[in-house]
Amino acid sequence: MLKKQALFWLKISGLVMVIAAVFLFFYASEKKIEFPPELLEAKTASSTIAEEITSLSGEAAANLEAISREDKAGNYYEAVDLVITEIKRNNEIREKCVGLLSELQKMIAGLGEIDSVPAQAAGLQAISAEMTLVNQLMSYNDGLQTLLEHLRLKFLSNSPKDFDAGTASILEEVNAEVEQINSQNRRAQTLIREFNKYFQ
Repeated sequence: MLKKQALFWLKISGLVMVIAAVFLFFYASEKKIEFPPELLEAKTASSTIAEEITSLSGEAAANLEAISREDKAGNYYEAVDLVITEIKRNNEIREKCVGLLSELQKMIAGLGEIDSVPAQAAGLQAISAEMTLVNQLMSYNDGLQTLLEHLRLKFLSNSPKDFDAGTASILEEVNAEVEQINSQNRRAQTLIREFNKYFQ
């Protein structure tokens, strides 16, 4: 069980760096055609939020690995402090995702003012794929929140080992979200590359 659980931890902590990387790729290029100011402003705001998500996600990945180490070592007092920190950060990431969705919606609203029908179509597909990815990340964060609350109770319990089966079950559910996110991430990257051609 410990070996299997360790593999789950490794998988879950490795997810977060995949997510925001696609955002940064999306916003990296200079414009090739004229875009409305509102779209460009939303683009800039989206880039800033994506960088913040990247930073927070990197911190989360390191902290999840630390929680795993303390859990396996039986250092539950140390682990519960890390869990409480991660609950706060997970909430912050979710708030950033909500903000990112808002900016992506503004970008979609601005697509109609682009004087290139192919660019409009490519932009709609790419941004819609990004929005789906962000929504999936929020679903993942909800699952992670459930896991963190479970771990908090485990580490505060007089019988932490009694929680191990439940921990493994929740980890398995959360990692199912990881697979969906990775699949959507690959789709989004393909569409983003097509839209990015209009910015080069």
